[in-house]
Formats: sequence, C-alpha cells, structure tokens
Amino acid sequence: MNSVEVLFIGERRSKSAVKRKVTWKDKALASKQLHDALNDAGFSGQIEPRFVNIVDRGASTLIRDFKGYRVGMGAKVQLWLAKRGLVHIPLIHPAARGTIRKKERYAAHVAASLQHIVATVANGF
Repeated sequence: MNSVEVLFIGERRSKSAVKRKVTWKDKALASKQLHDALNDAGFSGQIEPRFVNIVDRGASTLIRDFKGYRVGMGAKVQLWLAKRGLVHIPLIHPAARGTIRKKERYAAHVAASLQHIVATVANGF
C-alpha cells in the first residue's frame, strides 16, 4: 500500500518543547501522544506525517501550497486555516486537557478523524 503525506499543523512550540529542544518530529511531549495515536490506530506506513506550526517562517506558503491532506490541530489553528479558506481536517490537539487526554480516547479520535484518508489511499485515489 502506498502512503500519503499528511501535513499536521500546530500553532507554536510549547515552552516545554523549546526548553527541551524538541519538535514534532522528535516524538516527545504532545508529539508522542499524536505518534502513539497514529500507531495505535494502525496508520503506520499508511500516513507519512509532516509537521509545521503556523508561526514558523514560511509556514503560510508551505501550508497554502501543500498538495496532500492538511490537519488542523486545535481550535486556533482551525480558525486560522478557515479564515484563509484552506480545506483541512479538524483534529483535537494532542496536548488537550480533559477526558480526551486518555491515550485510548485520543487514539480513537485520531482514527475516526483520519480514517477516510487511509480508505482513499487503500482504494488508489
């Protein structure tokens, strides 16, 4: 099966991420929750995740010109994308508080939110 590039869009690095010098690619902090959810949902090898924060230099152009699926993580990012007319899949941010914070609940949310991407790839579209 082919994999599909998915651009996960966040707002900015957290203070903890800056202090620890980690990014989304490092699979630490909120990124670990997202990567674990992708694995638990069975998306390993099917989704090739890419990451950007809206405050990153050049992010607006990268996000606008991205040809794959865009995933807006969190309400602020989703609003930012909507204001620019950019089609995206809404996803609760992996650092969200409350009941969604439980690993299995977040994995179920990710699976439900992204399942049509995997189905599209499986069907060769």
